Amino acid sequence: MNKKQKTLSVVILVLFWASCLHVPWNLSEGSSHRDTVVHSPIFRRPTGGSWKRREISSSVKYTWGALAFSYALLFVILADVKKKED
Repeated sequence: MNKKQKTLSVVILVLFWASCLHVPWNLSEGSSHRDTVVHSPIFRRPTGGSWKRREISSSVKYTWGALAFSYALLFVILADVKKKED
């Protein structure tokens, strides 16, 4: 792993942890009530209210998937390519 790849790894790790601190949660009381979205850290479920359902929004999976795909693509692009001389 070269210096550029190490820097990329640190940046992606910081972005991942930042995304864990501001996660959208879907809250619902039931079928007759409107759903609500609240942002909270991933390790702390939103409190307050009589919400029957508290779950992480599916958009988080897409965000993390985009981060993983971008990381893999940039990791390959930043690799040192050594040419063989015959």
